[in-house]
Amino acid sequence: MKLIRFFLLTTFILGYYGIVKATTPLSIQGDWLITATLIATTSPNEYVHEGYTKQDTWRIQQQGTSATLSSAEGSIQGIYQATTPDFPNGAWYFSVEIPNLMGNPAMMQTMEIYIAGATTNTIKGASTSRIYINYGFGFNPSGLESFVFEGLRIGGDTSQPNNTSDIERLFNWAEAKYADLFSPKAQTSQYENYINRYYANTNTYLAVKDNRLFYLGPLSQNQIFDIGPFQEWIEKVCADGF
Repeated sequence: MKLIRFFLLTTFILGYYGIVKATTPLSIQGDWLITATLIATTSPNEYVHEGYTKQDTWRIQQQGTSATLSSAEGSIQGIYQATTPDFPNGAWYFSVEIPNLMGNPAMMQTMEIYIAGATTNTIKGASTSRIYINYGFGFNPSGLESFVFEGLRIGGDTSQPNNTSDIERLFNWAEAKYADLFSPKAQTSQYENYINRYYANTNTYLAVKDNRLFYLGPLSQNQIFDIGPFQEWIEKVCADGF
């Protein structure tokens, strides 16, 4: 039994380090205020150059492993990729091809957006827009702009990274996914700045303090064990659909 519980705790911890990959989509449903920063352009000018920032509003409607991203510029379809060389823990990928750019059949534009991180109230990722021109010998690259972006949920509580709802979600996730470690379901309490739940069946505590997640129980020889940044854990919770 101790060996089984040790394996479960190890799996729980390795999930944070990305060894156990998320196979369920990052949850990105909702309305988002996006702040994007330009990191590369082939046509810098006085107004648009590296470091230039802009804001936009997105509405994302998620249906399982597919999603629609809508903004003032139109809509883009996307899919969730559970693992890629660039994003081993999974990412959303949106793409669109726009022919006849500005009414010119010799011009086209492509847009790619990756969302590779999400919590209850934040998303982050990168986008690249490319312009192609056909001079009579096929379309060739003519221009590029790449941005990195962060999004805040419109109407969400982003004042505290460890807001109470996220902590509750993490505890609920742990109870559901690792019931042999964290049972029976417990109530949340607070002791000396540790927001925690105590699990009588295993004499175990799971706690959050100063943006860190902690475990205390038999598998840590009843010592407080730091198992990583809260923000990283809540991203995994969101990826699992909680």
